[in-house]
Amino acid sequence: MGRYATIDIGTNTILMLIAESDGSKGFKVIRDEHSLARLGQGIGLNNKKILPEAIDRADVILRNYRKICDEQNVSELFAVATSAMRDAENREEVKKIFSSILGTEINIISGEKESKFSFIGAVEDNSESVVIDIGGGSTEIIYGNINEIKTRNSLQMGAVRITEAYMKEQPAKQDNLKEAEFSIVEQLKLIQKPQNIEKVYAVAGTPTTLAGIMLNLKEFDRDYIQGYKLEFSDIVELYNSFCKLSIEEIINIYSVKSARADVITAGTLILIKILEHLKTDYCIASTKGLRYGMMKYLAAK
Repeated sequence: MGRYATIDIGTNTILMLIAESDGSKGFKVIRDEHSLARLGQGIGLNNKKILPEAIDRADVILRNYRKICDEQNVSELFAVATSAMRDAENREEVKKIFSSILGTEINIISGEKESKFSFIGAVEDNSESVVIDIGGGSTEIIYGNINEIKTRNSLQMGAVRITEAYMKEQPAKQDNLKEAEFSIVEQLKLIQKPQNIEKVYAVAGTPTTLAGIMLNLKEFDRDYIQGYKLEFSDIVELYNSFCKLSIEEIINIYSVKSARADVITAGTLILIKILEHLKTDYCIASTKGLRYGMMKYLAAK
């Protein structure tokens, strides 16, 4: 393995990991980049296309990532796109634009492949584990161990999708919050609770933002956030607080980035309802996930 880059083009974020082989089928992280593009803006309501302004935001991010790859002497770049691109009617047009910027073909992966990479990226040992991946457009719930994924479920609910359906105004009305909760619970009824769960991990922006708030961090710091144990009671307390606040107040009181602040309430509600469904009182926040799973796969080849 040389020096590789893996890029995860998601509904809300675009993430990039640059790493090189450590000589033992593992890898050493060189750069880990995080940017908010909100590619899924508007998808799932009356619109089925990725909007021009979302393409423009992603364009700036991807050009910067390509520049970083060149500066870091990346030999191969692997890029995947998930829920927003899967759902968009103009996905092939957008894929062509993004592939041209990066200089490599972007693969729009299935929910199944997304789940596999997210799982192996997040888990740290061979415990029977659940990985919760709350994206902008979809949420993946994966159960298994490092050797075998036993069940995976991809639900058409995410922080952006729930926000745009029920929480366009914040603080949201109680009736809208109840409708959002009902929608989430109805989807979770389709999922059978896994048996013998030893560990529960949660990846992506919702749990890492909550961990940052619990740790009183003013800026994102993955070294502190990675592995932080989020207690269910603390998550509920934060959710109840978010429900009373405007987006501006969430930004000012909790130091949440503006591009995350409007979807953190919906993401937190999704996490709460999943933990209730799993009958667990905690989850472990992970800053890793899909891009790390891709890198683990490449390092092991």
